[in-house]
Amino acid sequence: ITVPFWPSMQPAPRRCSSIAYSRYAHSSRRRRAARGVDLGPEGGTLILVRVLSGGDRRGSALLVTLLIGVLLSGLAGALVVVLSTEEAVEVNHRRGVVALYAADGLLADVVAELAAVPDWRAVLGGSRRSTFSTGPIRVPLGDGSVINLRQETLDLQRALERAGAPGVTPQWRLYAWGWFADLVHETDPGRLVYVAAWVRDDLADPDADPGQDTNGRVVVRAAAFGSFRTRRAVDAAVGRESGSLSVVTWGLVR
Repeated sequence: ITVPFWPSMQPAPRRCSSIAYSRYAHSSRRRRAARGVDLGPEGGTLILVRVLSGGDRRGSALLVTLLIGVLLSGLAGALVVVLSTEEAVEVNHRRGVVALYAADGLLADVVAELAAVPDWRAVLGGSRRSTFSTGPIRVPLGDGSVINLRQETLDLQRALERAGAPGVTPQWRLYAWGWFADLVHETDPGRLVYVAAWVRDDLADPDADPGQDTNGRVVVRAAAFGSFRTRRAVDAAVGRESGSLSVVTWGLVR
């Protein structure tokens, strides 16, 4: 930026907020180094010179602020991901624990019922069901998925036939099913966990009839189903010994 300058005018201060006005008379070297207006031999040349005292640091603070902001944003995003993952893991663990307790509760109820049945042939043949068998066979869960107990029975039977020894294979019979809230008689039942139980003869029974029990021992599987593919199941072999029914083995199904 250039303005005219005459000798009669007062010279400008050397520095004024980092800008100094310098009057150079007949300096060819400075004319080549700076852009100015030649006012003649008397007036000289007026050049606007920008004085950078200690270097121009304007903008460096903004750059540092932006870098810090980006760093903090990245840390905040990573923290949100970690917290969300931990919350999801905790929720899934809680669902699994609830389902496991529900399956074990149904197992205890079925064992108590079997203890009151003197002859298990009707149970193994599929003609006798539990008093807790009022729910639907095909039930939708809270997340929109559907549990089909007929299909679950077929899957159990196929797995047993693949793992069993050659010969007569026991038959899984659907014995009890319904919402767990109905099993424990909640006053405000929630439709969160659906449970079912199956009964079959044990593989060690010497008879060749899957509907007969000659050694006083049967196998019970209880399963609980929840939203988001939550599933827990337990197996138990129960037998009569000295006139009383007891749980011989118990295990969590993986």
